[in-house]
Amino acid sequence: METGQGQLTEIASASPSRSSKTLLFIGRILVAAIVLYFILRMVSIEKIVQALRTASVPYIMIGAGLLIANIAVRVAKWRYMLHIVKDESSWWESFTSIMLGITLGSFTPIQLGELGGRSIRVNHTKSSHIVGLTLVDRSQVFLVVAMTGTLSYAFFLTESTLLAIVAGSACSAASLYLYFRLDLVKRIADKIHLKILRHHWIEGVTESFTFIGKDHFLSTLAYSLVWLAIVTCQMYFILNAFVPISLWSVFLGFTAMMLFKSLVNISISDIGIREAGTIYFFSLFGVPDAAALSASVVMFAINIIIPSMLGIFFLPKLRMTSAIRN
Repeated sequence: METGQGQLTEIASASPSRSSKTLLFIGRILVAAIVLYFILRMVSIEKIVQALRTASVPYIMIGAGLLIANIAVRVAKWRYMLHIVKDESSWWESFTSIMLGITLGSFTPIQLGELGGRSIRVNHTKSSHIVGLTLVDRSQVFLVVAMTGTLSYAFFLTESTLLAIVAGSACSAASLYLYFRLDLVKRIADKIHLKILRHHWIEGVTESFTFIGKDHFLSTLAYSLVWLAIVTCQMYFILNAFVPISLWSVFLGFTAMMLFKSLVNISISDIGIREAGTIYFFSLFGVPDAAALSASVVMFAINIIIPSMLGIFFLPKLRMTSAIRN
């Protein structure tokens, strides 16, 4: 049997070089810096400070409090998914796996660190299966964001509510059909003659896709929808701390921004892209730029910075030699 280090070396040999990854990382940082520069040229720091000073603290506290529900739903969903590949999974194992995944994902390009972060904290199962389940989890989050974001775009592009609902529903139905056929990924991978796809660790990743039945998809999809509802409520309270706005308007603007930053994933931790999207989409509802930018920064601090800092406490317990198991 190959050692974990041997597997990692073999897989890495088919991956981009370290210098390429470094250049990509630096490029993402530069993109974030450039976008933030132009945003701050458009919205003065004085207006941002003024908006933060006059913000409603109770509304921000409610939004911050919903972080508990946010993480709880993610942990519950992850524990449910772990039961697909292992007999037992404690709440603590699921919690530490999620938190470390958030921490490592926050500082790596396209959140790749989340794959290893979650895997390291799960014991007694193949890490390739855990990486596969993480990919399924992330793709499902993108699915619900794409469905709701497409609906929002339809409302922005047409004045007909009925037409927007029909167009959004059609796109959602097509997305769901493709997602329920996720087992096709395994079949396609088996037919493609590439050496890296024949590696048994990569085969373990694609094999995990076949473990998830339609009942699992429906249950995890429900978890993802609940998660999206929670973060939308977070944005509702935080944005209302700066300016009054309806829940429906927040839903349209927020889901549109979420899909935008998911598609335009060119900066580190979506910094700059998220803020630009928030300013633009909420400007369609008359929200001042300073209020939208301030709300975006507060959301980032609550949902990304705080969990990432908490996840750091699990870093000393890592055993890098066991990061890649059979």
